[in-house]
Amino acid sequence: MKSLIITLDQMSLNVWGCYGNFDEWTPQLDAWSVNSFVFDQALATNFSAGNNTACWQSGVLSQTEKADTEEANSEKSSWTGHFRTCNIRTFFYGEKDCSISDWASQYFDEAKIFSGEKKATTNIGSTSISQLVNQAGVKLEELADSQDENWLVWLGLEGVPHPWIVPEQWLEMIGESLILEAEENDGAEAESNATDLNPAEYLEQLFDRYFHQQEPLSKDDKELLTQIYSAYSCMLNHHIGKVLNKVNELFGEEVMVIVTASQGDSLFIEKELKENKACERIQEGFSESAFKVPFVIQLPVPKEKLEQANSQKYYSGRSLELVQSVDLVPTLFDWF
Repeated sequence: MKSLIITLDQMSLNVWGCYGNFDEWTPQLDAWSVNSFVFDQALATNFSAGNNTACWQSGVLSQTEKADTEEANSEKSSWTGHFRTCNIRTFFYGEKDCSISDWASQYFDEAKIFSGEKKATTNIGSTSISQLVNQAGVKLEELADSQDENWLVWLGLEGVPHPWIVPEQWLEMIGESLILEAEENDGAEAESNATDLNPAEYLEQLFDRYFHQQEPLSKDDKELLTQIYSAYSCMLNHHIGKVLNKVNELFGEEVMVIVTASQGDSLFIEKELKENKACERIQEGFSESAFKVPFVIQLPVPKEKLEQANSQKYYSGRSLELVQSVDLVPTLFDWF
């Protein structure tokens, strides 16, 4: 049996077309989801991002990140250790700032960690995810040429990082005009600064104002933040799409694929940001936008059941069944 898992520490389902966004930020993921099972009620396990990803490590649910991590770090009881005894090889490709990279480096059979540029604006090709996807593609080609029948490849992505990164390509196409519009409409003080700030500097200040709750944001700045978040999500979609295409090209209908995130983002509450008040940052943790996450699984129909499935190669559809981050590892056990 073969499986590919792609996890993101943070990515809102509100940018996915298959979850109702019609701006086409995630075309590759949306096309892939057509032959997949989309869960509409997937929830983060906890309000803490650390707890959410800790259950990926341990495979169990506990009240504290520490307890989950201790469980995961026990080789005797860890699910990776169990896979090893069952001759299931495990491979991890992760970004340096992904929350599970340190753990995976110790407990997967093979783990490679990547770091790249992290500044207000960056070129797509110089990001850590670009390096990661290229190397993961090489590993998938090696596995296709080998006789290995049982393996798990896990891509651990940071998702949309905090503070956010702006793809240079987006900035060159439409970002600068949006920034200029936001500067012009931000009031007298912003207009006076506009002549002194280039786009990258303006974005750094905007991120600082948003993440540190310095002052309420204008409507244009809220729209600009939404566009920036979506643009980076589009870049993630591009790279994840490359891996999904590679798997389909090399293995056809042999691999179970899961794409999910540990938490969403409160940026998308009612399609725009709330007024930035210090007390509301806590409240946002309880919002649907922050707590609901994407969870999509592509599950091949066994060959012996193809006739019953009317020759449909994958189980597909939508489900309102409640699932959580902690369900990821049990799903792997069911598959293998």
